[in-house]
Amino acid sequence: MHLSAPGARRGFWAVFTITVGLTSCGGGDSASGETDAPVKTHRPAAADEARPSAAPAPAPPRPVEAVKTAAAAPGGCGDCRDELISAYQASGRTFHCEDFTRSRGNEFFAYEQLKGQGSCEWSLIRDPLIVGSERGYGLGALRRAYGAERRVNSAYRDPARNRDAGGAPRSRHLFGDAADLRNEAAFAAKTAAPEAWAREWALFLSSGDLEDRCLELAEKGDHVLSKACAEWLRMKEAAEKAGADYIEPLNLPCKLDCLHADWRARPGGYR
Repeated sequence: MHLSAPGARRGFWAVFTITVGLTSCGGGDSASGETDAPVKTHRPAAADEARPSAAPAPAPPRPVEAVKTAAAAPGGCGDCRDELISAYQASGRTFHCEDFTRSRGNEFFAYEQLKGQGSCEWSLIRDPLIVGSERGYGLGALRRAYGAERRVNSAYRDPARNRDAGGAPRSRHLFGDAADLRNEAAFAAKTAAPEAWAREWALFLSSGDLEDRCLELAEKGDHVLSKACAEWLRMKEAAEKAGADYIEPLNLPCKLDCLHADWRARPGGYR
């Protein structure tokens, strides 16, 4: 459409012609793939209308461990494992969240018998301690060789517990491949006659080769230490058959009260 208007400027008549172009809105854009054609809708058949729509599937619950991990600080476990890891790092040892367990055990010893005795429910339990007895080594093989139930005095110890128990700074209890098995006969004898036990134990310690002396007392049969020596020697033999890398001698902390065995040289990890 053209609009014309007369006007005077500096003595001259000028005719200004203004051309205005009008364009329509809503045109198609072929480049974008959109069109202004009517949108076709699909009306379901009667059978479709009669069938109720399926409810959306509920989201799966988040695993407990995933929830804990999400709540943890970056690089942390979000629970008491963080304190254990820090305690190990203070002595130059490195462990990670996934190294700790709340369930590892074997056919003879449940996790509850092997776990640490502190307030943290997590422990380090290394493979050689809990492999199946058919492997010929480990705590299960010791139990099978002994032929009867054994009570665990101590297996895993966290750094604080090991320090409180007077354990060595590099005790294998810290690494989860050692166990102290209780000497039931020694416990019974000490409970029944504590003074006689203390007196005879002091004499025993001054008798030279303690293992040879223990063998003599076991064969004698009527000494206050006889049954305890017999049980300790039997556990030691079972530990040897189970391929223990180290068996604590009688003059060290367990004494006759327990037998310490560990599998420190065997390969294996924590999971």
